Amino acid sequence: MNNPLLGTLMKHAPADIIAVRGNPFEQFKLLEYPDLVISGSRIIVNDFTKNKVTH
Repeated sequence: MNNPLLGTLMKHAPADIIAVRGNPFEQFKLLEYPDLVISGSRIIVNDFTKNKVTH
């Protein structure tokens, strides 16, 4: 696939991203239930609108 937007964070670029609240290097378990998942430029999970507390 020759897509100049591949590997960029720009509008219309293909994206597979996860985001968590906290540091996954210190709390590896955070990666089990990410707060945001974007796959194929589509939002699959978005829990950033919730008031979530991590310890």
